[in-house]
Amino acid sequence: ALRTIRLTEANKPPNKRIWTINTMFYRAKHHPNQTQGMRDAMEIFEAWIKDYKLKKSLAPKSKTKKRGKKGVDTKKPPSKTQKRGSKRKLIGKNGDCDDEEAAKELHEKRVKSQHNGASLANCGGNFGEFHKKTRENMKSGKKSVRTGLQSMGNRIKISCVAFTAVFGAPGIHGYGSHVVDEDGKQHTVTIDNRREMEKIFTKKLTKGRSYARIRFFTEEEQCIVDMRRE
Repeated sequence: ALRTIRLTEANKPPNKRIWTINTMFYRAKHHPNQTQGMRDAMEIFEAWIKDYKLKKSLAPKSKTKKRGKKGVDTKKPPSKTQKRGSKRKLIGKNGDCDDEEAAKELHEKRVKSQHNGASLANCGGNFGEFHKKTRENMKSGKKSVRTGLQSMGNRIKISCVAFTAVFGAPGIHGYGSHVVDEDGKQHTVTIDNRREMEKIFTKKLTKGRSYARIRFFTEEEQCIVDMRRE
């Protein structure tokens, strides 16, 4: 017991010392085959615990910031508007739209776009309806591109919202890249991430293949899927 206390005080911080000594005390106290040596050790541990608690009660308490219920700071965090600024800033073909009217016009145009038919704004701000439509569109989009893969080179029907649900907006993504031509009539998606290919097309359909390209034609709402073998 004395050796345990000496080693604990030499190698552990105060809060962990009490955990160790308490554990040793109760282990001896509730041991099914308690010996006289255990009872002697319990007396030593109990004396140390009482001394520790006395020192802790006499130690000056450090001043801490006033906290609210359950230790949570009562000060409210800044709102999203305060964090991001109240002015809307959108990006168009010609760069940032700092003018409020131009930004509003661009935002309305995007909301009315075929690709954003199932956006949160077009769902009236209803998150439940938005998530439901997104899941439905993703399921429909994946089904269409899988059919396109199986009928290699043939055009397959896929809606704008379903295509957007699966591949997102033009840019660099985890699956690869998504680009659109200048007039916005043809989108080209390149998938070079094997894991993402399996998520979209399934393992069975992607076996032995390392690269996929999907061309989507906006006006016809059709796509052509090409895939390269390893």
